[in-house]
Amino acid sequence: MPGRLREDAGGRPVRVTRLPFCSALLVLATSLFPACGSEPDAPLTPAPEARSSGLRALVTSSGGLRIVLRAGVEEAMGHGPITLLSEEAPLVVRRSAHLEGLTADEVRWSGQQVSLHNEHGVVCQGIVDQVEVVGRFHTNEGITADWYDEQGALKLGPEELSRRAWELAPELGSLDLTGRIRVLSGDCEGAIWAQASEEQSAPVVAAEPAPRELERLALEAERGTQAYREAQEQYEEFRREAPEGSNAGGFPERWEDYNASVHVTLIAHPGGETLLATAIQAGEGCGDFLGSTLHLWRVEGERLEEVPAEGLDVETTISGAADVDGDGRLDLLIPSGYVRQEQGGFVERRSTEIPANLGCNC
Repeated sequence: MPGRLREDAGGRPVRVTRLPFCSALLVLATSLFPACGSEPDAPLTPAPEARSSGLRALVTSSGGLRIVLRAGVEEAMGHGPITLLSEEAPLVVRRSAHLEGLTADEVRWSGQQVSLHNEHGVVCQGIVDQVEVVGRFHTNEGITADWYDEQGALKLGPEELSRRAWELAPELGSLDLTGRIRVLSGDCEGAIWAQASEEQSAPVVAAEPAPRELERLALEAERGTQAYREAQEQYEEFRREAPEGSNAGGFPERWEDYNASVHVTLIAHPGGETLLATAIQAGEGCGDFLGSTLHLWRVEGERLEEVPAEGLDVETTISGAADVDGDGRLDLLIPSGYVRQEQGGFVERRSTEIPANLGCNC
């Protein structure tokens, strides 16, 4: 049975049994977790111990540059004082992480030198020098209604604000196990994911507008889809019912030509896979026509094969492609993460983005 790391009364990690991952855990125990206030241990749900083929993680800059080791952890994973890192959007708080809750792969990240990537390749080098639990969420007037006085001054002290933020993060945003990155070289602006520097860097390609011939092929294929035909039928009904003179210039025949934006994006990866994404938005909505479609195609010679893309939507910005998670399949890069390719297509979106809170939370 593998040994476990525990903490003494001062918050310092100690090794209580002999461990099979001795060298990695020794680095963790001696350098990565500073002393902090202790609390009674709460029971932790054991995390899965599946080992990956390599170390890969998404990057976030909320509350400082860090990688997300595990998303959606329980509150019991954190302990000690709560620190407010940012009052800007999103609000960010941190706590130290319980050592005994880490998986073997998460231990391997500790003290690891990493390369950070964007859609053009490696942008900087760093080292994971602190593992923390970080809570993030966007506030709104409903959430903060009792935080301020009539003059707009904050009524809550730092400790109370931090405590409330910690409690609200799992419900309104995200509570994640993260590794704080200390930059060694380069400019990490726009980094999307990180991998161990000792590993061979994954080839990447930036997305670009499709050349005219491929754009023509993609739009022809788009017009043959059911989604396109349904949008055209709705548009023709809209034209028939529109008041006379409502469009002085007349209505175009095709819906994608009516107050529309049409984008055909090329992703030509050096690994041999070439993809096209067609995104069309037309109309203004709110009494006007509103239609949109998005499809993804794999280029097979002069033929286009449709690829399932439930992980994308018409407003998704595809910035490039790489095998982000190291599973041998090409993934699509987006500004806050990637859309993972599985056998069923590009169906799983993995992102560090924290959605805005639109409700009043009252």
